[in-house]
Amino acid sequence: DLASAHEKLQKFDKTLYVYITANKANFNFESVPEKYKALAGENNERAVDCFRENIQKTDVPYFISADIKDELEYPAFYTTGIHWSRTFEQKVSERVIADIADIAGKNYRNIILGEVKASSAPFWRDTDVFDLLNVWNEPECTYYEYVAEREDFEGYDEIRWLVQGDSFAQGLRKDILDLYPFEEFYYINYD
Repeated sequence: DLASAHEKLQKFDKTLYVYITANKANFNFESVPEKYKALAGENNERAVDCFRENIQKTDVPYFISADIKDELEYPAFYTTGIHWSRTFEQKVSERVIADIADIAGKNYRNIILGEVKASSAPFWRDTDVFDLLNVWNEPECTYYEYVAEREDFEGYDEIRWLVQGDSFAQGLRKDILDLYPFEEFYYINYD
């Protein structure tokens, strides 16, 4: 289906790009309760592995964000949240913009990730689960976020994207529109 959609979109000079967001259990597998590990069984295949095996048989451009796990300098997930950490999210946004610019042959301005801020206060969604479940305590953690700047140059192509995804895709939307509020970014949440 993705290969068919990719082929049809190319006829209209549009680019399909699929990126798979990371799974917290893949980064912290030791924290998954044994009862859930037992449900998986020995012969089960992870969905992301099945996806990779099949997408490689096509020419659909894709990126599996967990593949940059070893490149991360800061936590990928915090125990206080279900979403990936702000720094991981920013790294993925930078990568996705660069990939799509390259694939589409566009001259998009990317975000520039500078120094990292550390704080005892969370950045954006770093404590989403903690905030939902805990009304009495404060999180005891150090959170990180890149200081992001806009890339400025003349002759750039404005981003005009349609993104369909879940809450993880909201980070890409946030990263682009925080720095480039006049780009065209349409976001469809699965739910």
